[in-house]
Amino acid sequence: MLGLSRVAYPYPGGSWDEYISYVLSDNDIIRAGYHKRYGILTWVNYLQAKRCSYADTPALVNTSEQPVTAVKDATDVLLDELEENCPNDQIAVTIYTAADGTALVENELTRDYNDISAVVRGRQAGHYTGGTNIYDGLRTGRLELEENARPGAKKILVLMTDGMANLPQNATQAKRRVREEAQRCADAGLPVITIALGILADTALMQEVADMTGGTFFEVPGGQSVSAYEAELIEIFRRIAADRSLQLVQ
Repeated sequence: MLGLSRVAYPYPGGSWDEYISYVLSDNDIIRAGYHKRYGILTWVNYLQAKRCSYADTPALVNTSEQPVTAVKDATDVLLDELEENCPNDQIAVTIYTAADGTALVENELTRDYNDISAVVRGRQAGHYTGGTNIYDGLRTGRLELEENARPGAKKILVLMTDGMANLPQNATQAKRRVREEAQRCADAGLPVITIALGILADTALMQEVADMTGGTFFEVPGGQSVSAYEAELIEIFRRIAADRSLQLVQ
């Protein structure tokens, strides 16, 4: 009826049959009043709900998905501040969550801020897999700093999140592990600057992590662009830049 039997599905993961089944049966779609309604709105929703990874739908990396685009924009604001005020400082990127459910260092400590921006811009929501392992993001960032930072350099972690911790295991265990890792950062003298972006971010946990480590908490509420908060972000990042060498955890 839709004429899709003559149109090849455009991406590596997913299918027109799966999309149609999603529109017929997904509870969120039904509650929103889009049951049996086929078109660009429900198809994009299907991609982000069921086939969000780069392996399944690589085109999403070039879209303005929110709130992950706010994370990318905020990162560029930080990099611009570093470039202007302390271009010799090093920065690294740790991404959570990887395909195995943990975190990974996507870019080791470097002075090449263009590389950092390219890595962050080249990632989409659920790039490797779904789930939010904030604990392992913090742990991996801390280890990168402790093992590879320049001797005597001031070390800071910047934690950006647009969601809630739900790995490892479940949300309760995940939050407990985040608090434990935050304590390890505090014991190591590593302040964590936390930035929560969007309506789904766990602002209470991010405030707690900042408080535990002697960092600063900042929130960009849902429905707002980073540009609306750029002046405040710049002020936060100026404080970060003043503290010198840092590790970025996204």
